[in-house]
Amino acid sequence: MMLAAERAGDSKIAVDWFETHGPSWSPDGKLIAVGKLSLNKSGYYNGISLYDLTGKESVLVERLAGEVARLIWLTDGSGLVYSATPAVGVEGNQLWFVSYPGAEVSRITNDLNWYGKLSLGITADGSAIITIQQVPHSNLWLATGRYQDARQITQGEIDGFNAVDATSDRILFSSGSTGSNAVAVTDMKGSSITTVSPQGQLTEGGAISRDGRYVAFDVLKGGDINIWIAESNGSNLRQLTTGNADLGATFSADGRFVYYQHWSEGKVHLFRIPFAGGRPVQVSDVQVNNASVSHGGDRILVKYYDEKTSQWKVGIISAADGKFLQTVDISLTTQGFPMFSPDDKSLVYGETHNSVTNLWKKPVTGGEGTQFTHFPSEQIFNSVLTPDGKLVMGRGHVQSDAILIRNFR
Repeated sequence: MMLAAERAGDSKIAVDWFETHGPSWSPDGKLIAVGKLSLNKSGYYNGISLYDLTGKESVLVERLAGEVARLIWLTDGSGLVYSATPAVGVEGNQLWFVSYPGAEVSRITNDLNWYGKLSLGITADGSAIITIQQVPHSNLWLATGRYQDARQITQGEIDGFNAVDATSDRILFSSGSTGSNAVAVTDMKGSSITTVSPQGQLTEGGAISRDGRYVAFDVLKGGDINIWIAESNGSNLRQLTTGNADLGATFSADGRFVYYQHWSEGKVHLFRIPFAGGRPVQVSDVQVNNASVSHGGDRILVKYYDEKTSQWKVGIISAADGKFLQTVDISLTTQGFPMFSPDDKSLVYGETHNSVTNLWKKPVTGGEGTQFTHFPSEQIFNSVLTPDGKLVMGRGHVQSDAILIRNFR
């Protein structure tokens, strides 16, 4: 987190794992409130911390029930309004109030809509909250050939909103049909949907092996995040890793290994573990927070941390020895994390303009991007290109309305 100090340039106040929607200054300008994310021996949890201008931290709420997003001070400094989910892994941000300095938490909204992730404000007199109410809608879509038309294949509410992966004939996707995020598998017609993640456990991400036989995903259990695997029909479910801070599972091209990211002492690295179980091995020295294996299996696209510039960037490492091969000219802010094309010669990424997402591609070796889908509407939340060229997408829209909330205390 950085503080812009007048005439003195940028001054670093604190270095930690913070929520990315941004901090909030107290009305007297003496404190910065920020959502803090922790992943350690006590498990994964979110809290709210306060920092003074020297970087001294005071914890306001050490452990929230859910995951925090945007927050804002009341104009009289008596507390903060913040957006957070009711529990870790549960969809739907609600609004909450925490008093200062008493740290008493109370809930403001309680419905199926989402609040405060996109925008959150307080009127000048502190009497009302101004925010954006959001209702997401997402389903699986399939496009083939020249990708000019796409066909909707599921009829859920938020299918594919958080995760999509696919082989030539099977699709793994995130589903909210159970009320919390789960992982399911279906065919290319969207029929015979099977939930493969453990019932009652909070699940994130998800990957399916190239032969379609196995799946892997992150499971939060007792505050610990580990990689679990199962057959794609949901049978033989078992825990694969025991690092208790492991997430972002993806398969090697031959299915013999599962790659994942492990957090330790505030840093994250890419590891690999045999699918059959065994000792995990760190793949690369660079910090990696996302990974996607090429179709040929020889390279891995990664979101890596550039220590020299203190920025997250996109790069490619060798799958054989983890050697860093190249940086990729992709903007994580405007284009997102890319994927390999089926022939591994291009990188595919999305661009959203006027609430419509289309996919572009550019050569791995560099060059200008070329748009190759021309959808007239809807956003693409997640997408994958199968080895035989099918495009599977979590696609839809987020309905947004500005609302005013009074008498919230």
